[in-house]
Amino acid sequence: MQTKKEIKLISTGVKCPECGLGEIVERKTHKNKVFYSCENFPDCKYALWYKPTGEKCFVCGAMLTVTPKGTQKCSNKKCISAGSRKKAVKK
Repeated sequence: MQTKKEIKLISTGVKCPECGLGEIVERKTHKNKVFYSCENFPDCKYALWYKPTGEKCFVCGAMLTVTPKGTQKCSNKKCISAGSRKKAVKK
């Protein structure tokens, strides 16, 4: 089993919107599924299943993510623009 120091974290270059101190990094679950969370985890609980773009949703201001199909999606499930779309269009 790997210790915390042996686990290699891959940075996305996106600053954490929740704590503002760390960056969002790629991690893997115990079943080897990829997710993205703040490098300050477990102190900061911000996490996403899809890779963050660093852009904000034009409707609610939450982080936009890229789905495995390559479409952008708002990370806020309650946002009216949370459905996948090819490209976010600012009004």
